Amino acid sequence: MDTSIMESLSIISLLTILLIITGSIEAKVSIRPEPNGEVGIMSGESKYFQCIGSSNKEKLYWINPQGQEIVNDPNNGIYTVHIVKKNTIKLELKNPTKQDSGVYKCVSRNEQNQEISSAFFKLHVFNPTVVKAPKESYQVNEGDNVRIDCMVTADKDATIEFMWSFGQYDLSQDPRYRIEINRDRSPNPDEIRTISRLEIRNVSKEHDGNYVCAVDTTNRFISDSKELKLTLRVQYKPRFDEKTPSHIWVSEEAVQQGGPLSVNISCIVYADPVATIGWFTADNRPVDHNQPRGGVKTKIVDSINMSTLMLTFRNIDEIRNPRPNSRIKYKCRAENTQGADSRLFEIKIGRIPDSPMVVGLDYKDGAIILELNETNVEPPIDIYRLEISDEQAHLFNKSNAKDNTTYVIETALPRGEHKVNIYAHNPVGWSEQPYSSYFLQVVSAGYRPSSILSSQYWPCYLFILVINIISLMQLQSSIHFDHHHHHQTAVSK
Repeated sequence: MDTSIMESLSIISLLTILLIITGSIEAKVSIRPEPNGEVGIMSGESKYFQCIGSSNKEKLYWINPQGQEIVNDPNNGIYTVHIVKKNTIKLELKNPTKQDSGVYKCVSRNEQNQEISSAFFKLHVFNPTVVKAPKESYQVNEGDNVRIDCMVTADKDATIEFMWSFGQYDLSQDPRYRIEINRDRSPNPDEIRTISRLEIRNVSKEHDGNYVCAVDTTNRFISDSKELKLTLRVQYKPRFDEKTPSHIWVSEEAVQQGGPLSVNISCIVYADPVATIGWFTADNRPVDHNQPRGGVKTKIVDSINMSTLMLTFRNIDEIRNPRPNSRIKYKCRAENTQGADSRLFEIKIGRIPDSPMVVGLDYKDGAIILELNETNVEPPIDIYRLEISDEQAHLFNKSNAKDNTTYVIETALPRGEHKVNIYAHNPVGWSEQPYSSYFLQVVSAGYRPSSILSSQYWPCYLFILVINIISLMQLQSSIHFDHHHHHQTAVSK
């Protein structure tokens, strides 16, 4: 070896020994978990760090941002715990506050109390996010304007985002709702106070329900999400459903029965507060409970926002040919503190429709083409039901018609013959079982996008699959045998 290299190595070795003797070389302390220079924590949370030394001869200390040694006193929010066997000192952060932010240092000292190494991190403590409202329940009258406030107090270094929702609906994209965000002064200089206000104009009963103010606060270390549920109760006057019928139909077949005839009229309303419902004759005379009038017995059954008038006529002629003291028109009046509304019901005699006559029945391009000879009946037919032997029933009305008598019902049918029955309905009831069924021949099967392999045909598909697998195995066996036979022939030659 070169003499100069040997001399250099000797000098390095000597210096190393001298440094070790003088204590100038020591392994540095380390902090676990690794803080990577800076740590963010929310006030009120807890966290800990361990400082690990290199030998048992050194002493470890934690120093706070003011340069003071942190002692082992659990009564303090921040304290230390010594783990002697592992030469480790633990720093416990229990519910730190904003004032506890700063640089925390772990120091290693030798027996002469000299600092030989250290490690540190910078702690950032953020004030928690608090979401509240001046009130969490609002009660307004229909037609009023309402403002719902959501107030957030958060750390001054945080970014705040709001989102208002009603059920699953995001209100921020709806121009019918106005959302304002204002910043207010906070008595704490380390916090910011922000108010998001949801304004609804001309409130209706559709606005009644629960609203959610969702708040996201973020900074460069952590994020926090909270939400506040607010209730809006809208009081409105009674109203009837748009589909409330004005006629109560009695079947003409009841003529054959003779004797007493029962008719029920139900009055159902939407109202808040709950409505008081009363019954009157067409000339505004009150209908009393269990009070016979003009040969008609009456009974009234009440429940929340609903009342049923039960009428018993001596026979159907009391309806067909009402006498002056007979009543076939009744008025339901619903009232609460917000207002009132009423509906007039008239009892009429109608006939159940006959079974429809099918003029044409075909299947093309995944749809049944049905042509009917529609009969006139009072009241008119409002809906049809098509029943197929191996399919579910299909309900359809005039909206399905290509013209006045031809209907298109989209459905997927397999090839073959299908039994078809058709029924008609009006407010009196459904037509009876038809005398005979119709049969539909499907030459080209319909395409069902959601299920190419129909569940009812899976045994056929499985059988075909098994046959194909067996054929493939036989083919492979044949190829193997042929190859083996040629090999033996070649050897024998």
